[in-house]
Amino acid sequence: ILGARVRATLPDGVESVPLYAAPMRLIVAPGHPLARQRAPDWSRAIAVPWVLMPTGHPTRTAFDRALRRLGWPAPPVIVEALSADVVVALVESLGAVALTSGRLAAHLESRGAVRSVAPTLSDALAIPLQVTAFAALSYDSDADVSALIRCLREAAAAPWPRRETGARRTAATRRPSDRTTRG
Repeated sequence: ILGARVRATLPDGVESVPLYAAPMRLIVAPGHPLARQRAPDWSRAIAVPWVLMPTGHPTRTAFDRALRRLGWPAPPVIVEALSADVVVALVESLGAVALTSGRLAAHLESRGAVRSVAPTLSDALAIPLQVTAFAALSYDSDADVSALIRCLREAAAAPWPRRETGARRTAATRRPSDRTTRG
């Protein structure tokens, strides 16, 4: 299982294999006023709707805890969503701010879907994210699971974000939309 390590304890018989750490970042639509500010303040950030994980989600709990630690008021309008596609759609349609992993923010930004808000607010919130593979304690005795963990570690270590170009695709990875027809 892949996911974020957010709890200190694990169920019996489960081991966590850290893949990478990524800070949480705030994102907005590309034309959003917060995208252009070098050092936005909290009052401007909460003047628009927010898209956050549902109440009770560990990242949402960490966000709420960070607000209390900083003495910052909570955003007055919060829409709860987990799906990245839904979050991006809400960021665009509502002019909202969303909290997401730094790696996903960089990926979406490289494709022009969002812009990251200047890191001053994200850094102040200081919400860490540890992406982890969870496996049975005896996973190293299973060649398939060990190979999967090795592949996940290699993928996590690769530079991010990556942009693929049609010229780099092989015949096996080329999408139907990459093909050209001759008339």
